[in-house]
Amino acid sequence: MKAVVLAAGMGIRLRPLTYITPKCLVKVKGKPILENALEHVSRNGIKTTIIVTGHLGKKVKEYFGNQFHDISLVYVDNNMFKVTNNIYSLWLAREYLNDDILLLEGDVFFEGEVIDRVCKCKYPDVMVIDGYRDFMNGTGINTKRDIVTEIILNKGEHQDVHHKAKLKTVNIYKFSKGFLETHFIPALDKCIMDNYHSEFYEFALDRIIRTNGVQLKALSVAGLKWFEVDTPEDWLKAQQLFR
Repeated sequence: MKAVVLAAGMGIRLRPLTYITPKCLVKVKGKPILENALEHVSRNGIKTTIIVTGHLGKKVKEYFGNQFHDISLVYVDNNMFKVTNNIYSLWLAREYLNDDILLLEGDVFFEGEVIDRVCKCKYPDVMVIDGYRDFMNGTGINTKRDIVTEIILNKGEHQDVHHKAKLKTVNIYKFSKGFLETHFIPALDKCIMDNYHSEFYEFALDRIIRTNGVQLKALSVAGLKWFEVDTPEDWLKAQQLFR
């Protein structure tokens, strides 16, 4: 298994913390978000991690170099980070999606048991989820018998997500090589060809679920610590959660 980390975003909502620091290097309790992720990836035996950089990407490369513990780091540059979203970043890394992968985003700080649970899960294609709470934003989902049935994308209609979603993506996924080759990469290609560069990659996942009937296992990490750091308020909450 490889890991892929999407860390190209400008972190505009997290300013002033991200004026001179890439979002993935913002520290929670003294540790950069991405360093925390790589530590937990490393202890699960993953030897290769692809990091898609963009805003202040040079600083990410200077901080980690080409090796972190026993992980070889490969960098992919999203030079269009100002006008694209993470669906484009993931598409740029498509040549590395030739194995089972663990997909993470570079703004989620979590405890190690989160990744341990994903790697131990017997299901090949997994979306990590938790309960949806009022302070959360982003992508919501609904399930039936622990299978994802609906992805509710946040397109500025935050209340719609509040009203419809019972669960929230943690922005951590495990995908099998077969799922990637048969479904996800073709869906990414189609989205990019249709100029959906500014969407989230969940847009492609939603298309797959709706049209192909593919089953993604919803793996709950309820009770474990994690936090998506998008704003200064989020950062303060994360500092308290991991104190």
